Amino acid sequence: MRGVLEDALGSDAPMVRGAVYLEADICRGDLLVEIEAHATAPGRRRD
Repeated sequence: MRGVLEDALGSDAPMVRGAVYLEADICRGDLLVEIEAHATAPGRRRD
């Protein structure tokens, strides 16, 4: 994901430098449901 963003926006782009990546799988086998989500939010990252 990071490489795709760097290629599209440039490695110095604020969106790329401040990006926080999270990967998680939420599956409910009994319901046969898989949830996948992507999000962006305005604001500044606190270090």
